[in-house]
Amino acid sequence: MSLQRTLTTFIVDISPTMGRQRTIIEDVVTPEGEVLQKERTMSNVEWCLEFVNRKTQAIMFSKLKTATMSIVTFGSPRTNNGIVDKNPEIEGYRGVDELTGIGQPTVATLDLLASLRAVREDEGGEPPDPLDALICALDTMSDKSRGGVAPTAKSWRKTIYLITDGSYQMNRDSTEAIAERIKEDNVSLRVIGVDFDDEEYGFKEEDKDPVKADNEAWWHEWLATLPNARIATAAHALEQATLPTVSLKSSTPYNTRLTFGDRAHALDSEEVLGIPVKMYKLTSRALPMSRRPISKFAEEAEKQRRAARSANGGGGGGGGGGSPNILHPPNIAPTATPSIAMIDASSLGADAFGIENRKVHFLADQVKQLGTENATALPEGAEHHFGKAFRLGASLIPITPDLDVKWQSEQGLEIINFVKHSTLRRHYLLGEISNVFADDKNVQAQCTMSAMVKAMRQQDKVAIVRFVRRDNAEPKIGILFPVERVEGETRAEYFHFAEAPFSEDLKRYLFKPLTRAINLEGQELEKHSVLPTDRMVAAMDRLVDSMDLMHAFKDEEGQDQPWFAVEDSFNPGIHRMKEAVAFRCLRRQSDGSNTRDIPRPHWEVDKFLDRPLEVKEKSAGPAEECKRLFRIHNVPEVRAKGRALFSKRRNGNRVMGARVDAGERVGEETELDLSLAEDHGESSKRLKDASGQAVAAAPPEDSDSEEEMISSARRAPAAESPEAYRIDDDDDDQARPVRLIPSDPVTSFNAYLEDVQQDTAAVLRALEVLIVSKLIAERNDELAVEALKAGRKAASEYDEARQWNWFVARLKGTTLRAVDSETVRAFWETHCKGKMEVAGMITREEDEGGRSEVTAEEARNFVE
Repeated sequence: MSLQRTLTTFIVDISPTMGRQRTIIEDVVTPEGEVLQKERTMSNVEWCLEFVNRKTQAIMFSKLKTATMSIVTFGSPRTNNGIVDKNPEIEGYRGVDELTGIGQPTVATLDLLASLRAVREDEGGEPPDPLDALICALDTMSDKSRGGVAPTAKSWRKTIYLITDGSYQMNRDSTEAIAERIKEDNVSLRVIGVDFDDEEYGFKEEDKDPVKADNEAWWHEWLATLPNARIATAAHALEQATLPTVSLKSSTPYNTRLTFGDRAHALDSEEVLGIPVKMYKLTSRALPMSRRPISKFAEEAEKQRRAARSANGGGGGGGGGGSPNILHPPNIAPTATPSIAMIDASSLGADAFGIENRKVHFLADQVKQLGTENATALPEGAEHHFGKAFRLGASLIPITPDLDVKWQSEQGLEIINFVKHSTLRRHYLLGEISNVFADDKNVQAQCTMSAMVKAMRQQDKVAIVRFVRRDNAEPKIGILFPVERVEGETRAEYFHFAEAPFSEDLKRYLFKPLTRAINLEGQELEKHSVLPTDRMVAAMDRLVDSMDLMHAFKDEEGQDQPWFAVEDSFNPGIHRMKEAVAFRCLRRQSDGSNTRDIPRPHWEVDKFLDRPLEVKEKSAGPAEECKRLFRIHNVPEVRAKGRALFSKRRNGNRVMGARVDAGERVGEETELDLSLAEDHGESSKRLKDASGQAVAAAPPEDSDSEEEMISSARRAPAAESPEAYRIDDDDDDQARPVRLIPSDPVTSFNAYLEDVQQDTAAVLRALEVLIVSKLIAERNDELAVEALKAGRKAASEYDEARQWNWFVARLKGTTLRAVDSETVRAFWETHCKGKMEVAGMITREEDEGGRSEVTAEEARNFVE
């Protein structure tokens, strides 16, 4: 429900009986997500003021100047109302206290509600009469000099919430006149009773006081004679106050012009079509509450509190009926006669509203490494020296004055072309939708649009348009859909407008087919280890069918009904943010108590976050069958384990592949300490040549074993293919052996990388052996360079940077003595020296896994 042009008055009973204590049991959610039950002890008036507080916050966050409210109490020791002010000698209306006049609520209003408590018996409060307070509220709401609106203002929605426990006698002499006044002023009356019987809510108070029972019965009978009047028990009203509400906001029309043809000749050519139109938003994206409005309220509250310091102490004494378990703002004493002027500015400080709103800038690289808490902020005013830049992938391209091109565009909707409706893809229309109407004061425009809509619908076409919101703004591509709407005898023709994506906004993903596989020889296979079997497909079909939510349950007539409906669902992110803010406003942390456990959300918010029980039970069997057939099991994250292992070793001796000290020259005689080489798992890998002779594949413990590996690979006799080398995985029977072809190493290497069943480290090691033992040894330098580039790129992307750094360090140091050192050195000097992209170490910035410790400077020094 929209809060535009609304006037709400809250009438609160603060008589001594409203100070009686009660225990509330509520479900709360801890920061860890655990749901617990907690008890709170409070007075009846404090409990009911939670309802007023929530309604006040809703008005505040609507940010509408036409959403106003006021607060009135009765049974107070203070008398402050318009009727007594006009005629001090009048009888009655004593103890009716108008705490706030009609206006927009602020954070100070919430402070006032937090300080309001029931009257003590010894304070001498006036006899509470809700009907006197109701008359005063009606008088104020119709008094324009006091912020009210005239009774004839039909566009305003006026509501009164009267909160009482009904424990005192009432003067019912003028109830008929009051009823007439309510009808004349078009006011909706809502009575909220503490522990009133509520058949709809399922509550009935036992051993009810006779006076309260009589008053409750009279309220039911009297409200039945009033239009738009309701009565409810307080517990039900509080539950409904937490219910998410969806307010439909009116859209401000946007005036523009729809054209078809050359707009430059719109005035001197009859071939140019121009229609003045108005655009209204049909849908709009809802976002969670941001910090800005909260900070704005906090800043306004600080000004009010500082201004109120001079008037501090203008209220009554300390009140009674307060609860020690309720958190109050600092320096605000609970009282029955609070006022905004008595709220001290010193209550700001570290309180809930003490929000510092400022903008701080950091260096992006520093924040990425250290986080905003440890990063050093740039000095104030640094933003004035910033420059504009384009983002190109992960890089920023500075915008020079010659690149800072300003758009030269003209406002309007320009039709580019007409296309068949069937050619449009559904995902083009996932943005916000607007209605496009012809100008309501231009008959010719309405006739023209009507004819265009009918013609487009007959030919089943839509219009592609170029949309510019204002002159010299960026143009957008949009689609106009013709709409014909008939309601009774009224017919309307208009367009729906949807902004369409540019080609750069679309990202297409290609997935391999599940029905066939293509091997390296180009053969198409229908049965393969990576393809699902018929049993797997059938099991997945049963699982999908069992989770069908369109037929989740049956209604009373036995018809299948869907479980989810968009119009009945709420965004948890939006409403939980509101709940958190409401919680902090209701119970602010001022005594060190833990208030981080916020109440559990209303069941309407999270009812769609989990599947219904019937669907869970129905899909349990098919899910277990799929787990068994697909061999699904929980696997710990290998990358996280690798980081933990590396963290333990980072303070020990460094592997040459992990760190090369700046300026260090690795000579021919250098022997690498491989005692801390990367652990490649307990399962050993074996390199095999085409004849099946096995050689070690993992980085060896000393250089001699490395020499033997390379030497064995070179001396291996040829079998089926003298150029083919492969690696087998003893632990995975489904993994295909790695067969890299020296005549085209990059293509075969990339093919194995894309195979999800292959071990990336094994494929990379096979490429390293191939580079040294075949390509460099046989002086095939061009292919060796291409293979090195491909290997370096794959190692950085597949979290194998440490293995690659180990390999290139050995390659540069020529410690692979099984290969002629002069050949390797010549290759390095000719093709690798100074070329990071060929044989450079992978730096920590390049490593996707984040495990490399090599800096950019060290990597540059290494290839020099």
